[in-house]
Amino acid sequence: MAATAQAAIVPQSSSLVPPPPAGKGQVVFFRQSAFAGMAVWFNVRENGNLLGKLSNGAYFVQVADPGPHTYTAATENKDVLHLEIDDGETYYVRGSIHMGLFIGEAGIEPSDQVTFEHALKNMHLAAPPPAPVAAPAPAASPQPAATSDTSPAAPAPTK
Repeated sequence: MAATAQAAIVPQSSSLVPPPPAGKGQVVFFRQSAFAGMAVWFNVRENGNLLGKLSNGAYFVQVADPGPHTYTAATENKDVLHLEIDDGETYYVRGSIHMGLFIGEAGIEPSDQVTFEHALKNMHLAAPPPAPVAAPAPAASPQPAATSDTSPAAPAPTK
């Protein structure tokens, strides 16, 4: 069963995270370093598209168009967070792992700049997700060998 949260978070700015590009907003997804669940990680997605991986003590910044967005995180469960992104604003979302049946349950919830900056000393920037793999190009059909009306030049005589 999916948990759903409607975020009522206040956008904030940070000297540690640069402002978003003009005409965009951004979301800082982070997971504080903790002993519990340290070997468990989860992906954050929007509309099935991978945005980033939240391992123990990782964070990443997602630039987004203004408007409504729905983010998901999944391990044994699927957690859903709805955000309304405003132009020029930065939002903070904390990821966490809670006790699950086998590996732990992923959670994402609204947070704030102070919590992020406090946790930052024990965090690292997550590696960007791999680029989507493009479908292979269709094989080119064999081309007939080129023909020429002239024969290749004969080698110059040697003296």
